[in-house]
Amino acid sequence: MNNKISIAQVQALVIIASLGFEILILPMLVNSIMECIIISLIAFLLCLIAIYSDFSINDSKVLSFIYSVKNILVIILSIRILGNAVKTVLLNNMYIGQIILIIMLAIGYAAYKGIETIARIAQMLFWFIFIGTIYVYITSTLDIKFNNIDFRISNFPKLLAYGLIINIAEIIILLKPFLSQGKKNVLTSVIISILLITFITFVIIGRLGIVGVKKSQYPLFELMYTANLPSVFIKRQEGIFISLWTISALISIFIYYTVTIDFMKNLNIDKKAGLIFMTLFVLIISYFYNDYNSIRTYCFLQIIGGLITVIFIPMFYILCRRKKVD
Repeated sequence: MNNKISIAQVQALVIIASLGFEILILPMLVNSIMECIIISLIAFLLCLIAIYSDFSINDSKVLSFIYSVKNILVIILSIRILGNAVKTVLLNNMYIGQIILIIMLAIGYAAYKGIETIARIAQMLFWFIFIGTIYVYITSTLDIKFNNIDFRISNFPKLLAYGLIINIAEIIILLKPFLSQGKKNVLTSVIISILLITFITFVIIGRLGIVGVKKSQYPLFELMYTANLPSVFIKRQEGIFISLWTISALISIFIYYTVTIDFMKNLNIDKKAGLIFMTLFVLIISYFYNDYNSIRTYCFLQIIGGLITVIFIPMFYILCRRKKVD
């Protein structure tokens, strides 16, 4: 393993990760499809900054520390959200602690193997997840009620902040130090991801309505359970598609966890020691963190932390590069 990944692998990682927490959380935040479009456009602009900012986290211990701290907090909240979602829709009879332990063992092993292993897995699973996801939502468009589609905007400044919750730009920044090639064609995966997020949110709102979305704990899963999917292959297809979402969410956590272990080496922390400490720390905090506040705290962290890691630092390097050119 050379700890380097190709453009094709980055594209697979970015698109699969965008089918995780973004499509779970975004429908809970917006009040109309127009708000979703605005948030997606903001996220796209942030991705442009991420792609064209000329810096590598591995070049600085300060950057490694900042991004590692932010990543650990994101991982804790993401694991808690994923664990609670899996318990709610798939494994009602298991304790949340057992689910979190299984998740931690999986991501700990993946982090030990390195980012190249995760990238290869994502590349192998890409078409299975992509086609399966498209199948669900294309089929669900048949049940859309167009009177549920609203284009009003309630709070524009809030929408600007919500753009930071879509973490595609941050994932690109985290993966850039591991690219074996240039940044060519990364933008293609960004466009596909943004379109998918917007389309899926449109289907959820159109199918459930804003009132139905607000009443549901997880609108994404509610859609999967209530959609009239043709039983072409197997019955109980919603379980398969919820599992596809779970894999996508895990890929997102894998990225954060794996790159953080690598960044710790820049802080003179041994990989095995860092992995053990981080696994135990995340496991304990994730277990005791309150379920109710996890999504709200996740959104708050992505907005506040994203101002630093997705906007301020990349823009600083873009401005510095322009001054050198001048």
